[in-house]
Amino acid sequence: MERSIFPKQLLLLVLVIGLIPFAGCSPNIQKLEDKQDIKGLIKILGTNNAEKIREAQDALIRIGEPSVDLLITAIKDQNVKLRIHSPVVLGEIGDDRAVSPLITALRDANFTVRDNAALALGEIGDVRAIQPLIIEYGFGMESAGGALQSIGEPVIEPLINALESEFQTHRERYVDLLVQFGEPAIDPLIGALYGQSRYVKESAALALVRIGGLAVGPLIEALDGEEKDVRSSTINLLGRIGDERAIEPLIPFLREPELAADAVKALDLIGWEPEGESEAWYWVAKNEFLIASELGSAAVEPLTDAMLGYTSDDLIAALVQIGEPAVESLIPLLSDAEGLCFSATNVLVRIGEPAVAPLINSFKNEDVRNMSSNVLLQIGEPAVLPLIAALENEDTFIREQAAFTLGNIGDIRAVEPLIILLNDADAMVREKAARALGKIGDKLAVNALIAVLKDENENVRSNAAYALGKIGDNLALQPLIGALSDQNDIVVKNAITALGEIGDVGAVQPLIAALLDEETQKESEGALIKICQDQPPVLVPYLNYSTTFQVYRVLIRLGDSSTVSALINTLNRFGTTEMALIYLTCVNGQLEDAGEEWLEANGYWVMQRGEGGSEGYRWGE
Repeated sequence: MERSIFPKQLLLLVLVIGLIPFAGCSPNIQKLEDKQDIKGLIKILGTNNAEKIREAQDALIRIGEPSVDLLITAIKDQNVKLRIHSPVVLGEIGDDRAVSPLITALRDANFTVRDNAALALGEIGDVRAIQPLIIEYGFGMESAGGALQSIGEPVIEPLINALESEFQTHRERYVDLLVQFGEPAIDPLIGALYGQSRYVKESAALALVRIGGLAVGPLIEALDGEEKDVRSSTINLLGRIGDERAIEPLIPFLREPELAADAVKALDLIGWEPEGESEAWYWVAKNEFLIASELGSAAVEPLTDAMLGYTSDDLIAALVQIGEPAVESLIPLLSDAEGLCFSATNVLVRIGEPAVAPLINSFKNEDVRNMSSNVLLQIGEPAVLPLIAALENEDTFIREQAAFTLGNIGDIRAVEPLIILLNDADAMVREKAARALGKIGDKLAVNALIAVLKDENENVRSNAAYALGKIGDNLALQPLIGALSDQNDIVVKNAITALGEIGDVGAVQPLIAALLDEETQKESEGALIKICQDQPPVLVPYLNYSTTFQVYRVLIRLGDSSTVSALINTLNRFGTTEMALIYLTCVNGQLEDAGEEWLEANGYWVMQRGEGGSEGYRWGE
């Protein structure tokens, strides 16, 4: 059999022609698409032909949902080109089955795979991808940022929450992205100023500042919030943005003590020049009190308001410099027991005479009456004549408090007007006039005060007795002894005390009678001690009578050694258990011995002695 012999050239040609379908011909994308050959199309994604890859991608996109499962498988293929190009198709198709595989692909070893996966997730727009994309963006993946922008507004809240990150570089990137969102991010960012961590607040504030003018309107609206910290932050942000639209809304905060400093700083940053009625508030908020005082009465309210926070020497000096226009605003502060009273008093005293008439008029106000009187007392001499004139005022409270104040000042010029006031129709006024005369202590008032011991009002009589004791004139001796029979206990007690102040031994006997009354025993002892302190033996004869021996208490307190024997004899004659116990503990050895002997003789067992004065009775005290 003959062998067919082909030339070598012909064999080579046949072989080449046979290989053409595999090596030389491009795949027909349209036919593959028509046949729905998804595997064939995906296989092309793994080649190096960029044009065919794009055509295959377009075909798969047109096929759509049926190609999703195989494309998801391709994301995990060892062929890196398949992993690179399949996410692009899945993003265009937009099927949410691809979300989880694409999230996994964000950690692929190949950066292009990661980028394409991120962009695909942005195209799909599923919220499940937001948090993983935020994390990757924080670590520097720019494509993740683009994806987040594609998803849009749902990203904003999670992105703000991510500002909690402990990594500053992450926070800075999140702020960058929030700024790119612009207006939709403004309200959530303002909300982040409430009750969040320091990182979130600071980062949100920075984002708002960088957004700038778009944030001004919403920030101005946020000034109406109730939380002081948020309003403070908002004021500061408006200052940092520097938009003049914020000036008018910020000016009222100059009047709020807790926010005034923030408002000043913000207005300064914006470049506002203080003017009009707000100027004084501005200077006070800057603690430039003396500059504010140059504006006169316009500065009174802001300066007095500033006293609520603290009071400096400059603040007081500023109000003093304003003088009389400040008085009416300062007087109500006298009712504040928390510290303003002290500062207001300081200013009013330094203002001096211009403050006198308003202070006297304030006697009508019960809340400040006594403190106004105290201020006038400190002003002193310049207040005397206006106060004397006020004794004729038609207002009862003014007459009453003027008398009281004159008594405290103690100027002798007030004596005669006060004597006249003892005849006032109002009992309270007569009472204050009598007491004031006692404080001044001039003997010119004695006869008038003696007459007042017969006043129909017991308080007036009581104060007259007090005043006569303070003056200490012997002319009042008998009238005061007569007052010991008054029906009012307070009158009697004041008369007893007054007799002690006068110090005349002529009062001893009536005082000893009062000593026997439990109601007046304490006052009588005190008065007798004052009268007899230089002559204790005057009381010794009264030890001899059962009706008056209780004068022993006074003698023990006087502590004169010449009376010891008489005291011992009195114990032996009229002794009682109470008396013996007083002796036993009076810290005088002889009297203690006598007390112990008496108690043992009367069947008592004495355990100790000299314990410091039973019921306050110590020898010589």
